[in-house]
Amino acid sequence: HDITNLKKVGDTKKDNKDYNQKQVEKDEDQPDQPMADSSKSKALNKILEKLLKVPTYTLGAFTIDVPKRLLTTKGDSKKLTNKELHLLITLASTPNVLLERKYLLESIWEENNYFNGRSMDVYLCKLRKLLAADQRINIVNIHGKGYKLIAPVN
Repeated sequence: HDITNLKKVGDTKKDNKDYNQKQVEKDEDQPDQPMADSSKSKALNKILEKLLKVPTYTLGAFTIDVPKRLLTTKGDSKKLTNKELHLLITLASTPNVLLERKYLLESIWEENNYFNGRSMDVYLCKLRKLLAADQRINIVNIHGKGYKLIAPVN
């Protein structure tokens, strides 16, 4: 399957309109983080589950084998962790479209907090290194907003 044919998800305010944001009281030196809403989390999990049902995706020079969690290019395969796979598939499902950081955290980690945010940063760094074999593909940070996977669209 070509990854560019997937429906865009989580890139509009409409997708997030039912989310009830609650603030956690913290010290001034710690950033406030919204609590995860269970119904929102369940809806996001269903979207991710749909994306993971497709057995293979093509992304530039890469083939993503979902059941085996393999990222392959030019005969070289790398095993992905579950989080790497989920993050890559979610970003690649909407190439060249900004996905909010909050959306990614809630759909993959199920909670938007400081520690999960740092964890996501590590996984994004790993994915950038893996995707470096195809210079047409890159994950860019849009400061204060989220991330965009830059990729050629067929």
